[in-house]
This record gives sequence, C-alpha cells and structure tokens, in this order.
Amino acid sequence: MSKRLILVLTLAFVVGITFGAYAEVQNVKVGGEILMQALHQKNFGLSQSTTMGDKENDTSNRLITHVQINVSADLTDNVGVVVKLLNERAWGLERIPTDTNGDVSSTSIDLDLAYVTLKEFLYSPLTLKIGRQAVKFGNGLVIGSGTSATNLASGDTARATNYANGVPKDQRLRKSMDAMRATLDYDPLTVDLLYAKIEEGPNTDRNDNVDVYGINAAYKFNKKASVQGYVFSKVDGKTAEAITGAAPRKGSQQIHTIGILGYLAPIANLKTSLELAGQLGNRTPTSTDTASKRRAYAIQAMADYTFKGKKFDPALGATFTYLSGDNQRNDEYYRNWDTMQEGQAPNIFTNHFSMTSCVVTNLRGKMKPVDDVTLSANYGYYHFPAKLNEVGLSNAYSAQTLTMTKSKDGGSALDLFAKYDYTEDVQIGLDIGTFFPGKAFSDARSAVSVMPYLKVTF
Repeated sequence: MSKRLILVLTLAFVVGITFGAYAEVQNVKVGGEILMQALHQKNFGLSQSTTMGDKENDTSNRLITHVQINVSADLTDNVGVVVKLLNERAWGLERIPTDTNGDVSSTSIDLDLAYVTLKEFLYSPLTLKIGRQAVKFGNGLVIGSGTSATNLASGDTARATNYANGVPKDQRLRKSMDAMRATLDYDPLTVDLLYAKIEEGPNTDRNDNVDVYGINAAYKFNKKASVQGYVFSKVDGKTAEAITGAAPRKGSQQIHTIGILGYLAPIANLKTSLELAGQLGNRTPTSTDTASKRRAYAIQAMADYTFKGKKFDPALGATFTYLSGDNQRNDEYYRNWDTMQEGQAPNIFTNHFSMTSCVVTNLRGKMKPVDDVTLSANYGYYHFPAKLNEVGLSNAYSAQTLTMTKSKDGGSALDLFAKYDYTEDVQIGLDIGTFFPGKAFSDARSAVSVMPYLKVTF
C-alpha cells in the first residue's frame, strides 16, 4: 500500500473521530469496489496517423485496477453526507515524471463524490443535494454526468487526455460533477432544479468558464406511464484564445436545450420511451464557419421486452437515435447537436466520437443460459445525416480529424458481453467490442477491444 493511500486513510480516520465528537451520527456505512481489467485495444485510431503507433502496430495492451471507497453517514433524520475516493491506474505505472499523457502519479486519489443531502430543507417537500455528485435525468441524452469520453471537461487533465495514469479515458469510472440540485417532491409530480460548474477556466479576468443550469419536471400518471419535460442551458465562455492568452471572446456561447421524454408500458413486460429535444442559442463563428445561431434537434426512441417465464430469461431491445448535423449551408444557422453533458455510449468503440451529427440504430439482446451466467449482445449501425467530408469527424481517441468521403455510411459496431456471478459480491466477465468502418471513412481499419475483468464489491 502506498504511503499516500495510508495517509489518506489515516486522515479519514482522524476526521471521522473528530466528526463523531461534534456531530450526532446515527448511521455510517463503508463499502467499495475493486475492478481489475486486462485491456487489449487494436486500431482504435482507425487511420494510420494515431498516437498509439503506426499502421502495423496500432495496439495497446495493459492491466488496469480501479479501487473505490464509499463512505456515507446519516447525521440526523434529514442530514446525510456521501464521500467516494477513487484510484485508477495501469499496472507497473508507479510514477511518470512528465505530464504528456496526463500521468502524474498512479497513486493519486481522486475525489469522485462529496456531497451533502438536506431533506425537508425549510419546506417539507424540498431536498437539497450540494457538492460533487452523479446527476442523470431521463435516459441521459442531455444530462448524464457527462460520462461520455468525448464530453469530459477539458480543464480536468485526468479526464481530458487519452490516458490518466495509463487508463484510457473511456474506462474511467468517475461519473460526477460539481453541482447544486434542489428536488421538490409533490408526488406524483417531481421538479428538479440544477446548477453545475462544469469547468472553471484558468483566467480570473476572462469569461472562460462552462456552466450548466436548468429544470426537469417529471409527472407519473400511473405505473405504466410517465412524462418529463426539461429546459437546460449551457453557458460556454471557454475558447482556445482565452486559454492560450490571445484576445478573449466577446460574450459567451449559450446553448438552450428544450425537450420532452415520455415513458409507456403498453403491455406486460414491454417498456418504451420517446424523447424529442431542440437546441437554440448563439454561437461564436469561426474563420471557416460564419453561422452565429444554433438550430439543432434530437430524437430518441427505445423499446425493451422481457420474455418472463421463458427458458433462459431472454430479453430484446432496440434504440433509435437521431442527432442533427450541420451541412455548412453558409447561412446564419449551425445545426450540429451539442452533447451538453450526455451520459450515453451506444457501443464500446463509438464513445470515442462526439454524440452529434449521426443516426444510430441499436439492437440488443440478453439471456441467461444457466444460473449466474448472463450473455448479451449489442449491435449498432451508424449513418451520418450530413456529408462529413464537408464538416469532418473528430476521433477523440487519436485526437485527429479523420479523412472522410461523400458517403453517409458510418459503419457497424458489435459488442458481446459475458458475465459470471461467482458469488453475490464477485463477478467475472468478458467484454468484446468491434467497429467496422463504413464507406464514409477513407482507408479506415476495423477496431477491436477485448477486456476480461474481475469485480469485487464490499
């Protein structure tokens, strides 16, 4: 055990003793998780120019350990606190003297969760949750703690680079944001107000921060039907000019997302949902794109059916996602859907691409051939609504813009999963992900990810 981890645990013990002396603690729970992965990735850059290697050797193999420590305490009936510490590192990576890959020290401890919950705060239906927390509304299309690898705050070095302590960013377990959330529970109506600081810019005299705020209202008609409506805004004052010290932007880029999400279970064992959303706001034009106003929209439909009582407990599902894209008509409107803080990754490989300007059709299935063993598969087909040879496609994994053709055929992805419940607390599994580029990619290669893992929860 590293000296730093010993120090952190010692401090936590001392703070706990001190805290217990000054606060009434009714209940304390301590738990956590250890996840060990053997990760093999090949051709994740798709093209020859990648940071991983040349065309003949674009392969990464590494062993990774994730450790989480969770502590929750109920101080009174209406006051609680939650803290989660997280360490993620590749084996054999003790310390890197430089910061070129975001690797400072593999023994560093991240603060994943740290929030206070105040129930019945000043008003019986009101609950406040303040601090670093996981936030997700609906299916995570707009607000899902920004868990997609392409949607992580660039001001956070450990999350913005391809690797953090040797861990690829799509494997990072941190799914939280610094936020204040107020929940008004008027059963069957629930209203949530949210403010989140996504990124605090490095300059004190410039508007280079990123903030998200908004409201989500959910109404439950009965056990079979519910609806949510929301309005979320992102104020983005961060630009490359502001960070590098050049002339700052005049004003902030503002993105307003308005949407509605409905859930319906029309028959037994069938769950469906439909989400419609639109985006308005202003945008800072670039030297090659003069559009100053945003007009984008998204459509997502889901359906899942469970064959209860059937042999092997089979289940089938499908998701259709349409995210508008910009075809550079050279007018005042920019039509690329902004990812906001979405928390979706349709397939293993494709969460390296920004969730915008694409049409994704996913088909999935799951079964249990024997007790304690679960097998599942997820197929995705990708189509581009705009010709990407005009707008380009950025691969977050290789930090480059890939060469595209005039075709809109994005390609196919297939993910296979196997999980064995060794005990209630121990799981052994294997995840395999593949991506087969379509005709829209110029001279691209198929990508493969293979990851056996062992997870212990305590």
